[in-house]
Amino acid sequence: MNFNSKRTVTDEQNERHKRLLANILREEGNKSCADCKTRNPTWASVNLGVFVCLTCSGIHRSLGVHISQVRSCNLDTWLPKQVEFCRIMGNVKGNRYWEARLPKDFRRPPSGNPNPELSAFIRAKY
Repeated sequence: MNFNSKRTVTDEQNERHKRLLANILREEGNKSCADCKTRNPTWASVNLGVFVCLTCSGIHRSLGVHISQVRSCNLDTWLPKQVEFCRIMGNVKGNRYWEARLPKDFRRPPSGNPNPELSAFIRAKY
């Protein structure tokens, strides 16, 4: 049996994961998108451990699954190890790591809608 398959996640586990994710998203650092800072992200990159908004999730998807594996916090089935990694990492730790080399005077690109600056920032960040 492959324990890394979504098929091994029971309905009960899936509901528990959704409750855990809802609680994780209430943590101060996870209340806004890791990339553009839009409030109330509902998506995550499960291998990067960060929570992102719908707009940024689309950009993450375009990076390819070898860079970012995107899941909906509300719609998708998550593996226990994915929930745990996002709980441990989160946006604060994730950004501390992924944005460590940003210049002190860095200005975050505009958020809300897909735009070339935001896309270039996310591509460079990860």
